[in-house]
Amino acid sequence: MANGVFGVAGQAPLLDESCSGPSPQLAKALALIFNHFDRDRDGVLNMSELGAVVRVTNGQPAPPAMITQIVGTFGGQISSRSGRKVAGWDLGSLTNFYVAQTMQDPQETRQDMAKFGFDPHTLCKV
Repeated sequence: MANGVFGVAGQAPLLDESCSGPSPQLAKALALIFNHFDRDRDGVLNMSELGAVVRVTNGQPAPPAMITQIVGTFGGQISSRSGRKVAGWDLGSLTNFYVAQTMQDPQETRQDMAKFGFDPHTLCKV
């Protein structure tokens, strides 16, 4: 796992040195992804916006029950910028999801980054 997490042969690391958070490169990519999918700019990926994220990574729409499950696991009722509670993910939720995924399967995280339009090796937008 360490090679995939910390990168090899010119790959950017995915996690920080303690493996408790994203590397600066992954954090930047996740912020860009979050901002791209947060269409209403309220600071929360609502169920519809999160469904769009899953559609990109999985190549097909996710069943509503799946979206509800991942909201419950990594997000919940998040306060939007206006103070309204929205079921979904904030940037921290997206980050926590990708840290957990990376711990299990760093290659899947690199593949997801490519699907979002980032170089899977450098994590730079292409």
